Amino acid sequence: MLELIEPGTDKTVVVIEGLSHVDDPDESYEAVDVAEYFGGDTLEAASAVNLSQLKYSTKHPGTAWTVSRLCEKRTRRPANGGSSSTRSVIADLAGVYLQLLKKLDRSEIQRKVYIHLVSNQPGNPLVQEAVASAAHWARSRRPGEGRPALLKALTDPQHADVVKRLSDAVGQVLTSEQFCDFLAVLDLSRTGSLGRAALARGVRARAASLTPGRDDESALRLFELVRREALPESTRRGIRAEDVLAALGLADPLDLYPASARLTPLDNPLPAPGARVIAETLLAHPGAIVVAHGPAGAGKTTAIRQLGDHLPSGSVVTLFDCYGGGEYLSSGEERHTPQRFITQTINDLARQCGSPFLIRPPAADEELWRRLGRALEDAVKALDPGAVLVLAVDAADNAAFAAHKRGDRGFLAGLTGLPLPSRATVVLTTRSHRVKSLDASGAPQVELAPFDQTTSTAHMRRYRSDASPADATAFHHRTDGNPRAQYYALTQAETNKWEMTALLESCARTPSPCSRCCLSRHCR
Repeated sequence: MLELIEPGTDKTVVVIEGLSHVDDPDESYEAVDVAEYFGGDTLEAASAVNLSQLKYSTKHPGTAWTVSRLCEKRTRRPANGGSSSTRSVIADLAGVYLQLLKKLDRSEIQRKVYIHLVSNQPGNPLVQEAVASAAHWARSRRPGEGRPALLKALTDPQHADVVKRLSDAVGQVLTSEQFCDFLAVLDLSRTGSLGRAALARGVRARAASLTPGRDDESALRLFELVRREALPESTRRGIRAEDVLAALGLADPLDLYPASARLTPLDNPLPAPGARVIAETLLAHPGAIVVAHGPAGAGKTTAIRQLGDHLPSGSVVTLFDCYGGGEYLSSGEERHTPQRFITQTINDLARQCGSPFLIRPPAADEELWRRLGRALEDAVKALDPGAVLVLAVDAADNAAFAAHKRGDRGFLAGLTGLPLPSRATVVLTTRSHRVKSLDASGAPQVELAPFDQTTSTAHMRRYRSDASPADATAFHHRTDGNPRAQYYALTQAETNKWEMTALLESCARTPSPCSRCCLSRHCR
């Protein structure tokens, strides 16, 4: 269930005791104890579905699931008081496949459904190997081929014997061809799973990392959520991410990301000259903070967004946007506080690196910084060999300005004093005249260069394909290669249908001081 809030997961819902009510209105899937849906919440809409039967033994955890145990018949009395029936584990799982055929065709089942036996008792290696061999053959079987062809194709006599005994135990539940298709989606690899005590410890440990200071309370809420879902009166709506977050005390999932970046999409951006220089400086100063600065409109944000193109393969760049679309000074939209910066950064790392989420931030700033330090260590451990982690703080001077205006300390002082892992670095971008406001004295600095003549020419010809070399040269010199100044001139000329002379006359070397509110597609 906790996987519902894992970073990047496409798991959408977990149903206990059958499938969702939409897929199982008559509660026909008696053998399914847990159903996991991915990419959708119905059989038709989901991209993948895991259907599991759970078997747990307290007294004999080491007893293996042999073919005899799978085929052993036992008497079972339904909970609704109906007549008892004699069935085996393998026949129950085959019955699940038969029910699926009422909703999906065989090719769709093959594509997205797995039927699992999950148990703390280990699987018998011979059974697992035999089923795997049969599944490999069944996935590419030709139409009309059934059990006889499968048994003939299994070159290991022991494998053939196992499959024959499974087939005999299933009996007439499935046709010959259906039995082969059933084996193709049967998964016995989850036998030998952790015991309940170990699983419970794992949940408590996970709850402790998600909600510091509320360890047992959070775990008990999760257990209670499962218990309620398993009750007979459950609607089988299923457990979803919002249910897990609510159990952990988070009212709005958006609180996981209290200061998400508000940047416009880059549509085929021009290469930012500063990206490579920043990358080279970061790689030369592992575990350090680097300051990248330039005038207004120099392309600092674009350089940060293209930074990953110049880092080793597998590297990760998280971007914290201090400007927030111009709302960073609005009440309720603050981005300069330690709690918002650290919560956003830790959960961005979780999404990109698989490190733990932070659901309930600790109240004390010193605990917040400790949690960020741990998150950085966890994220670095998840990187590919040779890869690096970069925390990019864009428009950091705006965070400094907001902290000064509000009379707060802000997050910059804590960040510049945070010890970093050797494969992690921080880059702060700022306007050149505000470098001192970052309180990062001694940090290596990178001055971002403007567009060169070639890039300025490419920029101009996106709007004026007929621009002559002389026009492009004049455009470059009049704007001093400043990306945003160029964007203003080009878009104004396009809007007002200016001739080339008017366009060149409108060029300025730097944008006006308040111009950061303009979000250029090509040169932010």
